[in-house]
Amino acid sequence: MNVGYTNVADNYRDIKEYTKAKKFYNKALIIIKNLKEEYPLIHIFYNNLALCYKSEGNYEKSKKLFLKSLEIRKRIFGEEDSSVADSYDSLAHVYQLQKEGKLKAEELFIKALEIRKKNLENNHPDIGLSYSNLAMFYYPFDVEKFYKYMHKAIEILEEVLPEKHIDLVNAKKIIRMVEEKNSIHSLRYCNNIWYRPNE
Repeated sequence: MNVGYTNVADNYRDIKEYTKAKKFYNKALIIIKNLKEEYPLIHIFYNNLALCYKSEGNYEKSKKLFLKSLEIRKRIFGEEDSSVADSYDSLAHVYQLQKEGKLKAEELFIKALEIRKKNLENNHPDIGLSYSNLAMFYYPFDVEKFYKYMHKAIEILEEVLPEKHIDLVNAKKIIRMVEEKNSIHSLRYCNNIWYRPNE
């Protein structure tokens, strides 16, 4: 039954019906919490609920749920699992949306990158995307770091992805937009591109 609720919730989230999505995620969580043993994928439900609250602009609630998901992932998979890096990225994006959370966002983006560099090949696309997250964090207040990390991202993505892959195309497009000094458009655009809700 919880799988059915989850599928319905995912569908509502995909079409931005966040109130309905939250309702079905919570129904699934109630069932899971009543199980005698901890359901191994419960972190995904907390994560997806957090994504709904983030999309609605409720950043405090979103952070609490991302932190709950992070706590479970650390306990089940260990401190340096790729899913933990995903949680750090998700939290960083929320902190980045809050003026008082900029330093925390930077710290979390760096943690995510460090975990991926330990666990993955140097040219893995997830490392490229991690560099792009850092690049976009530094834009527009530190353009030098933006270029440094975005060029690192493109270098990796060019090595492992087809020329027309959406991640590579978008990275190059963002560089062009920044060079054209279309700052407002590029910042909004890349915030939509680089955030990868982990599912």
